Amino acid sequence: WLEMVYDDLGHTNKKIMEWTLGMHGADKLPNSVIATKLRLSPGSISQRKKSIQSLLDQQELSPFNG
Repeated sequence: WLEMVYDDLGHTNKKIMEWTLGMHGADKLPNSVIATKLRLSPGSISQRKKSIQSLLDQQELSPFNG
């Protein structure tokens, strides 16, 4: 499920997910470092993470879950 959500994201949100979760060999980074790397505000990173988390949470609503 994680990879399915990842594949549907835009480039910026993919980087946020990689750096937050350490995906695909990326180092886990705090919001402040992610914000600096992406030239966004830390608040913007938090909002994007919340949006990504809500997509990940939708797995629980899937009719395909046993």
